[in-house]
Amino acid sequence: MGDCDFAGSRSLTKRLFFLHIHKTAGTSVSRAIESALPDDSTCPINFEYEYFAQKSFKNEHIENNYWQNKLSNYKFFRGHFGLEIRNRYFPDTLVLTFLRDPVERLISCYVFWLRQALNKGIPDNKQHLVALKIRSMDFEEFVSSDDPDIVNATHNVQARILAGGQFGRAPDLRSQVIGPNLGISNILEHALSFITSEHVLVGLNSQVDKILEKLSEHFEITIPKVQHLRKSSLQEKDRVVVTPKSLRRANEITLLDRELFNFISNNKNIEPYHK
Repeated sequence: MGDCDFAGSRSLTKRLFFLHIHKTAGTSVSRAIESALPDDSTCPINFEYEYFAQKSFKNEHIENNYWQNKLSNYKFFRGHFGLEIRNRYFPDTLVLTFLRDPVERLISCYVFWLRQALNKGIPDNKQHLVALKIRSMDFEEFVSSDDPDIVNATHNVQARILAGGQFGRAPDLRSQVIGPNLGISNILEHALSFITSEHVLVGLNSQVDKILEKLSEHFEITIPKVQHLRKSSLQEKDRVVVTPKSLRRANEITLLDRELFNFISNNKNIEPYHK
């Protein structure tokens, strides 16, 4: 990662973008970083579709100017939006993201979305399509589904978003990752190129406190340790029947995610923080 500065105790002089991939400890990380910064430092936008909510733009130039002006004063961006949004509207940001064991992440997504789907306090018109479609599915049906909406939310999500894919650009598509329109080998190549590039910090969700400590040192702020993450994978597995068939299928649809996860886990020549 390139050099960056921090002036004073609580004011970033360079900006940070946390690319939050679903169920990778992202909410806890965001809250920890936000707590170390002034309230007006954090951009309130959480989802990619919110960047496309304005319908009055007559051309792309006006749209770009609108967002660049609106976002210019924020120092910390976090949420479910991809690199195209970052490159278009805040390309000067340092990028932080976390990867998780692919099968554990799928189990966690299934549990979380099923809980949403069965929550009677959330009306159907506020649910996303994946939640609506998995209400009556077990985990094996979930990972074996060829429904395009479920495929977008399950197949190599971590690799695709880091290779340039985008989160769904409508509220009911927000749990999905679309694209990129590349072959399998090219997706992996692009994702590896990104995670090893300058100005990027990629770690595993098991490294959260270690990486936040490095960020604290680099920016000269005090980011608190994450006191608790979401329910552990073991607790979640207790709620899900993972059959041998579903485990094989979960591994099949996350082969590229596994490559990236193993790369970060095993490559001893690359620190999780580039200086």
